[in-house]
Amino acid sequence: MTRGEALTRIREFADAESHPRWTDSFLLAMLDVAHDEEWGHVLAAAPYYRTATRSVTADANGLVPLSGLDASGQRFYRVIHAREPGTNALGTGRVFRPKTLADAPFATELTGADNRYWRSGDNLVFSPDAKNLALEIVVSHLPTLPSALANNDATVVFPAPYEILLAIEAAALALGKGGAETSAARELRHMAEPVRESMLSRIGRESAEPVVWRFSDSSGVWGGQ
Repeated sequence: MTRGEALTRIREFADAESHPRWTDSFLLAMLDVAHDEEWGHVLAAAPYYRTATRSVTADANGLVPLSGLDASGQRFYRVIHAREPGTNALGTGRVFRPKTLADAPFATELTGADNRYWRSGDNLVFSPDAKNLALEIVVSHLPTLPSALANNDATVVFPAPYEILLAIEAAALALGKGGAETSAARELRHMAEPVRESMLSRIGRESAEPVVWRFSDSSGVWGGQ
């Protein structure tokens, strides 16, 4: 679906095709919100749906700016794996494990066997001995926002054939301003639910670690001994 087609669909759901009361800039703002919200659902169901490896170098304080994890058409979303390039038996150097800022120790307390990284503001902090360290960071990423695309002929990236979900949610946001149109916004959101459920179910089945609900065979769960 191109950006121009998305705008047309939003207008069709909200009013009628080419209705004059919605400006493109307003609808694009709604589309941007729906786009990132739905991509968040996709990457929760399938964390490795969009991944890439970034080769970066930490600064003199062991910091890597989050902006350095972006690339053309790929906005950083989450760190999946961080390692130091190397030539050990596994073909890598040190592997860094995540830690929270609240639990991060002073760098002097870390040992070479306890390689960690954590987020601090707009940076990732790597420790210990990460001064000017070359790193390979595997990340998941979001596509370009619709408003940032070159023109209305550019494609809005979203799992096929569920692109219509973006138009439905964007129209619901546009109509959810109160008054008589609140009920219309609510109906659109109800319309979106089965589309989203179908999409996430399909993507979850295709993921490397699909999320499934089932009873455990463990006797402890069933109250046995």
